[in-house]
Amino acid sequence: MKSQNGPGLKGRLKKGILTERDVQQAVDAINGMFSPEIRAMIQRFGVDPEMVIRFSTLGSHCSKRRVELGWDEKEAARKLGLPGYRVQAIESGSQREMSQVEIRLYVDLLGLGEWFEKWRKVNRQAFASLPEYPDRDTPWARKLSKVKQQKVPKKKS
Repeated sequence: MKSQNGPGLKGRLKKGILTERDVQQAVDAINGMFSPEIRAMIQRFGVDPEMVIRFSTLGSHCSKRRVELGWDEKEAARKLGLPGYRVQAIESGSQREMSQVEIRLYVDLLGLGEWFEKWRKVNRQAFASLPEYPDRDTPWARKLSKVKQQKVPKKKS
């Protein structure tokens, strides 16, 4: 007898790339667990179950890879030159505290570029909803902004 979720859900969970159907089923299950009042409260706090699921798969995959490399969060942050709280945000799936460039830098450090492109393809809208760069009022953001300016190719005359 086949599972409601399809034969490959465990494999997709292990790979960290869920289909649209997987995500929708998970959101429906979450919504079914709570009363309308609780769901309204969750919405008021700005929590979107779909985004939580999508970014949790990204974070979980990054965390698993970091552990495979033998690094703790602090060491990964140091290697990247990223504040530790940004690594924690990515690994916990806290989309409010991450930017596109930070994710790209982190997945590259972890050697997950190919996997990430597959994840990003499936989660295109979710990824696009993130700011490209972090807030401009932090030392990390200013450092990142300088790197961005240095990497902009000059136009040929």
